[in-house]
Amino acid sequence: MKPGRLIITGGLVLCLFLFDSCRKEPRVALDTVNVAIAESPETLFPYKAKSVVAGQVISKIYLPLADFNPMTLELEPVLLESIPKPEIDSTGERYHFRILKEASWSDGRPVTVSDVLYTMMFIVNPFGNHGSVRSTLANIDDLSFQDPTSKEFSVTFNGEYHLDLEAFTNIPLLPAHVMDPDHLTAAYTWRQMTVGIDSLRMGQDSTTLIRIAGQSKLLERDFTKQVGTGPYKVSEWVPNQRLTLVRIEQYWGMPLAETYTEFQAFPATINYLIFPEVSTAMAALKAGQVNVMPEVNEEILDQVRSDATLAKNFDVLSADVLQYYYIGLNNAGPMLGDLNVRRAMNHLVNVDRIIQTLMHGNAEKVKSPILAQKPYYVSNLPDIEYNPAKARAILDQFGYHEIGADGIRTKKINGQPMRMSFTILTTGKQLGRDVATLLINEARKVGIEVKMETMDFPKILERIKSGKYDMANLVVKQFPGLDDPYLAWNSTNAFGKGSNYCNVNNPAIDRITEEIRTAPSQADRYKLYREFQVKLAEQYPVIFLFSPKNQILIQEGLTMVTSPKRPGYFENTVK
Repeated sequence: MKPGRLIITGGLVLCLFLFDSCRKEPRVALDTVNVAIAESPETLFPYKAKSVVAGQVISKIYLPLADFNPMTLELEPVLLESIPKPEIDSTGERYHFRILKEASWSDGRPVTVSDVLYTMMFIVNPFGNHGSVRSTLANIDDLSFQDPTSKEFSVTFNGEYHLDLEAFTNIPLLPAHVMDPDHLTAAYTWRQMTVGIDSLRMGQDSTTLIRIAGQSKLLERDFTKQVGTGPYKVSEWVPNQRLTLVRIEQYWGMPLAETYTEFQAFPATINYLIFPEVSTAMAALKAGQVNVMPEVNEEILDQVRSDATLAKNFDVLSADVLQYYYIGLNNAGPMLGDLNVRRAMNHLVNVDRIIQTLMHGNAEKVKSPILAQKPYYVSNLPDIEYNPAKARAILDQFGYHEIGADGIRTKKINGQPMRMSFTILTTGKQLGRDVATLLINEARKVGIEVKMETMDFPKILERIKSGKYDMANLVVKQFPGLDDPYLAWNSTNAFGKGSNYCNVNNPAIDRITEEIRTAPSQADRYKLYREFQVKLAEQYPVIFLFSPKNQILIQEGLTMVTSPKRPGYFENTVK
C-alpha cells in the first residue's frame, strides 16, 4: 500500500505524490515529534472517549480486529489473518475468524479468543453504560470457540444486515488477562449475556455483572496499567499540558507495517502539546517547539503565511475528511414540504462563493450524503446552480406569486394566507452565522424572509426532534465503511424517532434504503447506493454545501501519511 498526500503552500498545489516516492527525503530525521493540539484527551479508555484527540491517541495503543484502509476505505484485517467470507443459511451469516499468530499485547502475552470474548461481553454488559457501542453488536446471535486460549473462533449474525461484519471487527480489543484477572466473564455464555439481559439485571448475578462493568476504572484512572496491541504506550500524561507516547521496542507488528499504516511507528516518541489558546500555539511554532499542528484554522494559516520564517519552515497538508456541511430543511413543514419550494431554496445558495470566501478554497462542493471517496459515489449528479432568477420563476410558477406589502411572498394553504417566512437555526460559530447571513440576503431578493436564531447544538437538536423548525445548519461526520442511509433518510427514523432530521418521507427512498441493508452482493448494494443518490437528489431534501479539508502544518522536510479517515492524519508515520 502506498498512501498519498497533497502538499499545499499558500493555497497553491505544489506536488501530489505517493508516500516515499516523489518528494525529497526528509532533511531532518526526528526521533521525537511534537504535535500541537487544542485540548487534552478526556480519557484514554476506548469506550469512554468521545473526542477526536482521544481517539487519535487511543488508536496508537489499542487495535481492532479489522479497520479501513486509509486510502481505499475498504475493510482490511489488522489483528486477523484475513477477512473471512460468510456462510449464509436460513439462520443468518456465520464467519470463521483466525487471529494473527504474531498478534501480542505489549506485555508479551498473545492475543487470543479470550480477549475477543471479554471485549464483547464487556460491551454488552447491561451495567456497562456502553449503549452506543452495544447497539453495533445487537445482531450477534452467538460467539463460539473450542478453546479460549486459541486464536480461532466463529460468530453468527442473526440476519443479513451488511454492516454487521464491519461493526463487530472495528472495535478496539481489551486485554482479558489485565481487565479480568479473576475470570469473571467465564461464568457467562454469549447467549446468557445478551438474550437474558433483563433476567441478569434483576437476578442474583447482578453483583458479578456490576463488578465486570466496573473493571474499566483500572485503565481510566491509571494509564501505566494500560496494555495494548498498538505500537505505542503512554509514558507521561499531564492533563491540559502534555501527553507523551513512546514506541514499544521490538513491537510485534513492525514487520507487517507495510500492510497496515497504523502498525508504523517511525517516531520513537510522540509528544502531544496542549495549547488551548491560538497565541500560545503560535508562540510555540515560532520557538521551534512544534513539528506538526493539525486542524489549523484560517487565523493561524494567515499568521504563518505572513511570517517569512514560518512560511519557510512549514508546509501545509490538505487532507480530505469524511464530513460534510448542509442546511437541513424540514420536509414536513407547511411550505418546505413542497418539493418546488425546496428546489427554489437550493438555487439561492452560492456554494462556490461559500467555499472560496468562507472556507478559503479548503473544501469541496457536495451534492449527496455519499461522498466522493466512496466507490459507489455518483459523480454525474446534476449540479444545482446558484440562480436566483430560476428560484423566482419556480416560485411564480407554483403559486407563490402573491407579494405582500413587506415584499414577502404569500400563498393560501388550507384556505389561509401564509407568508414565506422561515427561521434557520445555527450555533454561535462564525461559519454557521456567515452561511445563514448569505441565505438571508439571497432569499430576501426573491421575496422570502429568513430569520436567524442562534443556540447551542443540543438545543438545536431538541428543536429538530420536536419538528418545530424550518431550517438548520448541520454537519455530518461519516464512518469510513459502508454507508447506511436508512438511518438518516428512511421515514421510519423521521419525526423525532431517529436521525432523519429533515423528516424525509418518500416511499421510493424508503424501499431503496431498506434494500441496501440486505442486498445479497456488493454489486447489488452498489447499484442501490447509486439509485439512492439519484432519487434523493430529485427530492431536494436539504441544501448540500461542502466537505471541508483538514489543514495540517508540518515542519518543512518531514512527511506524514494523510487519509480521508477522521481526522485525516497519522502522527505515527512522521519521518
